[in-house]
Amino acid sequence: MSLAEEGVPESVESLLMLGSTLQLLPDEKFLAVIDKLSIVAQMAPVAAIFEEARPRMRVLRPQRPRNLQRLLCRPFEDLFEARSLPAASDSLIDRKVIAPLWKHLETTEAAAVRTLQAIYKKTPATDPQKNFEISEQVWRLTARVLTKAPIPDVAPEVSSLIRDIMASAMPIETFKQKYPLRPLAHFGDTIFALMREQLDALAGVTTAATGYLVAIAARMASPTELLCWLREGGRPVPPILERYALAKLTDTINQFDQHMVQADPENLAGRAQELLSVLETADNATSGAARATVKGQADAVKIKVRDALKEQIIDVAAPGISAALTNDASRDSLLAAEGYARALAKTRRSAAKVGLATATDSAIQSVRRNCIGRIEDLLKPTPPSDNPAADYAKTRAQVFQSVRIIELVDGASSGRDVLADAQRRLKNLPR
Repeated sequence: MSLAEEGVPESVESLLMLGSTLQLLPDEKFLAVIDKLSIVAQMAPVAAIFEEARPRMRVLRPQRPRNLQRLLCRPFEDLFEARSLPAASDSLIDRKVIAPLWKHLETTEAAAVRTLQAIYKKTPATDPQKNFEISEQVWRLTARVLTKAPIPDVAPEVSSLIRDIMASAMPIETFKQKYPLRPLAHFGDTIFALMREQLDALAGVTTAATGYLVAIAARMASPTELLCWLREGGRPVPPILERYALAKLTDTINQFDQHMVQADPENLAGRAQELLSVLETADNATSGAARATVKGQADAVKIKVRDALKEQIIDVAAPGISAALTNDASRDSLLAAEGYARALAKTRRSAAKVGLATATDSAIQSVRRNCIGRIEDLLKPTPPSDNPAADYAKTRAQVFQSVRIIELVDGASSGRDVLADAQRRLKNLPR
């Protein structure tokens, strides 16, 4: 089948001939080609080009085209995953589904689609109320079409999920506009209050509630938190939601495995803290076979986290900081020392969960002793110099560096007395 037969206009047909060489174009020309191709992004040959170009597009962030296809996808766009999550195949939506979905709408509701396209084309982007009304019509139309017949050549469970999301598209959009950032690290009382209100409004429409929950879970850093909230509130947990949450948990674990090899100490400590917190939530949120799965994962992960924290932070922080705090320490060395101090402080928060509380406290006290010892050495009397003012300024800066490390690793209050004593003794130095 020719490109023309597939519906690709002649004006962009030549651009498709670029193929992989599109990646060789400079940014300005690359964006110009993407802009031209975007008018037929749902066509199979164009979709293949876009898939290859997507990593670069994420960096350059080309202006998104205004079309009904983009409006159509908005309720479920968070379920487009950059990485494959095989265990959640029925709760993820591949971008390739857009073309058959759109074709299904055009085939079954041709007149309605043409009308909406004409209205949308005339509606300025600066009229949010009108755009919102058009969005609502598109989503209601799609829900109605998919209720009558699934998307041809698309897995039935995926078609059903899109149907369910479309049935709850308006509350999903309200949620997204109120909380636009993604991923949301934690849901507080305000967010859960909104969700409670929206789920109550969807009561009686079980499938719509399922679609709503999966779409909202896709905006969470840890979807298992949502499972926990549902169970605590006595609300049912749809099986598809639990599968999605567990798949995301497995992905988080896999990402930690990859991250810990190349992470700097501070990021490693932060990732470990987040992962342990997610595992704790997942244990409370699951039951039965799912809980057994989580427990098996948690036991293995805790061993990896323990080894990573001990080998890359606890065992090396004190000597690393001491080596960095020399008389002629460079800015990079000082930043590295501060990074180790912050990493050790973060490790203290999660150390008890992996049996490292004693080792972490010992390392922190070692850093503290080393810094106090350095301050003592700096404030010892020295022979008169030719430039006492410069020597005083250098000594003072080095004292403050050591106090800064104590504050970072053991808290501001821990360094307060050390600083007060050092400032009193600094007054006795020649300047």
